[in-house]
Amino acid sequence: MATTTRSANHTPADAVLGQLRSCAYDRAQWKRLGMDMTAREQAWVKEAQAAGLSWTEIGKALKVTKQAAQQRYGK
Repeated sequence: MATTTRSANHTPADAVLGQLRSCAYDRAQWKRLGMDMTAREQAWVKEAQAAGLSWTEIGKALKVTKQAAQQRYGK
């Protein structure tokens, strides 16, 4: 029986999760440079929601709680 790996079945949601994770990592770098990533994060969160991701998944990718993600971006 053949097994399929998750990497072989990338979905739009996987791509958005990758962007959100990258954003969480980059946030500290950008902050040191005095730059704000809020607009970029908001766009990626909207993409994540459109891809059907839950607030739990979005929060985890951004390294915050689902409540924090929803309060910040759920408007």
